[in-house]
Amino acid sequence: LVGERKTLDELMKELEKDKILYAQDGGVTLSGGEPMLQAEMASRLAARLKAKGIQTAIDTAGNVPWKMFEKVLPVTEYFLYDVKVMDDNRHKQLTGCSNEQILKNLESLLKEKVGIWLRIPLIKGLNDHIDDIMAIRMFLENQQSLEMLEKIELLPYHAYGIHKAKGIFSPQKEYMPPDSAYMENCAELLRDLGVQVRVL
Repeated sequence: LVGERKTLDELMKELEKDKILYAQDGGVTLSGGEPMLQAEMASRLAARLKAKGIQTAIDTAGNVPWKMFEKVLPVTEYFLYDVKVMDDNRHKQLTGCSNEQILKNLESLLKEKVGIWLRIPLIKGLNDHIDDIMAIRMFLENQQSLEMLEKIELLPYHAYGIHKAKGIFSPQKEYMPPDSAYMENCAELLRDLGVQVRVL
């Protein structure tokens, strides 16, 4: 077991230590792992935070039944939502699972009154082709509204933690990050949607 078990009261006591940061347009982000796999606990925690005037964001890959989102939607201000690749077969090859539920949930989420930050990790040679970006753009263009899509963040692959893996397991391949000029080109293709786009 890595980590510690905490009660809601214990979590709140710890989180309230940073009240001064939350007052400066901050908040608490539930991430993981996948916090939506613990949607009941996430909703209870978010409700307690909301009652204290603290904003909550949930960082999710979206690969859970929609009923999990329904638990947290009333008490969550933002979702940081991952999209990796649009083609379902390639998504299965790269991640081991289908993206059907992920995209269906994103479509539903875009209709809710909740802020969305779409996050796209890009790994050179895997999902960074212009066609991949255009497929995401086309998906978004086909939505009824992008009013709640506040920003798109492009996350270039980095190898900062690769040294931690050595001695534990050997990565099959050390991937390279896309170059900065290419990342900016991808960003421009998405800015045409009228949404703020950042390269991180």
